[in-house]
Amino acid sequence: MKQLSRADAIRLSDIRQADPKLARLPEAMLEKDVFITEAALALSALGLPGVGIIFCGGTSLSKAHQLIERMSEDVDFKLDVRDKKLSNNGRRTLLRKFRAAAVAKLNLLGYEITDEHISSKDSNNYITILLPYKTQFTNIAAIRPDVRI
Repeated sequence: MKQLSRADAIRLSDIRQADPKLARLPEAMLEKDVFITEAALALSALGLPGVGIIFCGGTSLSKAHQLIERMSEDVDFKLDVRDKKLSNNGRRTLLRKFRAAAVAKLNLLGYEITDEHISSKDSNNYITILLPYKTQFTNIAAIRPDVRI
């Protein structure tokens, strides 16, 4: 299961202690932010032909645009199927390929994604991938033990 190395966990704790703003946050929340950032960067770089990836939602306002200060539990993307003339079956197939590429990329990062972590609805127009991880810090009930993509 995905987990920060002990050295990275210590480094994260040191960074937290050195910054008064971060010191107010639980270490487990900062750890989750590391995984969210890693996943967002990986998916942004997928480059599947025919599909544009648009980072959106609160995480994008915080991370990409720095308009708000907040910690996130999820990463929202919209997929832009560039060929507007694709049949419904062609669109569904292209989105299934995106889902497979995304899962493969995230598994390479050390996440252990199984079928139970993937949900697709409305002909793959809505895809949810849960990225389970094991925390190096004290578990906090309010923080889910996964990242939701």
